[in-house]
Amino acid sequence: MSRRFLLDSNIIIDHIGGFKRLPESVSKSETMFVSRIAVAETKAGLDDTRRGRRNREALEAFLRLSNVVETTLTPDTTDLYAKVFRSLRESGRTIPVNDIWLAAQALEHGAVLVSRDRHFEAVANLRTLIPDD
Repeated sequence: MSRRFLLDSNIIIDHIGGFKRLPESVSKSETMFVSRIAVAETKAGLDDTRRGRRNREALEAFLRLSNVVETTLTPDTTDLYAKVFRSLRESGRTIPVNDIWLAAQALEHGAVLVSRDRHFEAVANLRTLIPDD
């Protein structure tokens, strides 16, 4: 069975903007989860560029790929968010709020979180992949 991945917005922006391609293990995986939170962050990031309209069209085409599954917040996500938030607070480490949501969704779906942000390593039981530069 192929691994499942959840993509952070920085990975999506790099791919859509043509800066870096997705690692092959991710692009050919059974499932690439994309949180609507990451979609919102991606749209905000892509709209800041001169090629905003073309980037938005590329994002929409990416979201239509057969192995891309958009995720929404569920009651399980909110429970996991609270658990991750408390654990980080107790350890004295914090990460951005949107990233706590992404971590919770990756945990919920048993997915590896793909991001350039190393702060995800502070989240207990979260599997991460930081692509090569």
